[in-house]
Amino acid sequence: MARFILALFGAATLLGSTAHASEENSDAVFGLAQGCYAVQSLHNDRFMRRYKTNGTINNGWSFDFRAENAGQAASFYFKPSGFGT
Repeated sequence: MARFILALFGAATLLGSTAHASEENSDAVFGLAQGCYAVQSLHNDRFMRRYKTNGTINNGWSFDFRAENAGQAASFYFKPSGFGT
């Protein structure tokens, strides 16, 4: 009987710690909503920019990582698709 109670306590503790970690992750994700961001490359530390080409795909718009600072970078607005998503 004592082993059963310990097993239940261990399972409850595990579920509680998993739920807490999940809440922390969701707070971090929800914190990004309604914000404007620039994307920076880990490879060359440059920022993503949007530029116009003569191509026909996407009306000639394209992206690359050549902007030297966030002021020159393309901005991306993060908007949630629905409550909690």
